[in-house]
Amino acid sequence: MPLVLPGPLRRVLPDRLVQPLRRLLWRLPNLRRRLPSGLEVAVESPADWTIYNDVFADGEYDEAICAALDDAPADRPLAVLDLGANVGYFALRLADLAQRRGIDFRITCLEPSRALVRELERRLLPQAALAGRVRLVPGLAGRRGGAGRLFESPHHFEHSALPRDGGRQVAAPYVDLAALTADWPRVDLLKCDIEGAELELLETYAGDLLPRVRRAVVELHHRRCDTARCLELLAAAGFGPPRVLREAYGCSVVLLARPEPAA
Repeated sequence: MPLVLPGPLRRVLPDRLVQPLRRLLWRLPNLRRRLPSGLEVAVESPADWTIYNDVFADGEYDEAICAALDDAPADRPLAVLDLGANVGYFALRLADLAQRRGIDFRITCLEPSRALVRELERRLLPQAALAGRVRLVPGLAGRRGGAGRLFESPHHFEHSALPRDGGRQVAAPYVDLAALTADWPRVDLLKCDIEGAELELLETYAGDLLPRVRRAVVELHHRRCDTARCLELLAAAGFGPPRVLREAYGCSVVLLARPEPAA
């Protein structure tokens, strides 16, 4: 559903007005949808539209989410760690499906882009059904701490901690994920879409965070890191064979689970 300005209008408009007008068109009310649970999701850019189709239209994460909901603990909320939260579509999809089943949950969303953190605050936090259930944490996933750099892309779903041509570089802190989840009995579902930094993440947390993860859905970027090594680390951490949910454009989304619940 790309919004393209009509040729005659595009020719008479000054360049400085073209992008603001496009942004205005993307924010029209008909690009908002109320989900069955009552939560609201908005599509406000072409990049949003791409991810919306992956998550909601194609149900890219549905098998992982539904498996986690099937195993949801009876004595506490489902604990979910969302690495690379972007504009929150994964969190909204999980929250919608959980609420329709009457399952309580807590989602911690990690996102390094300041602009996307502001979007998460605007899109998620005002929704009453998410109050107390969603925590937003600004920062990078990978190392345990220190300062890093985020390489931003014109398409927000391509922001990465790995160098890329074009775009701008901005400073961003690394977040210690083991400390962030230290009081969680386990991580029921880990979602990881960090644009090629997944090997660094898995190497860093192979000894403490990964053993506490029950189920993981990971986007592997074959052109940006050694994804065969990623799968070796996941197998060594006790996960069963990966199930490929999607494979396209040099990426694979894989679902992995432990044969037995994590301690």
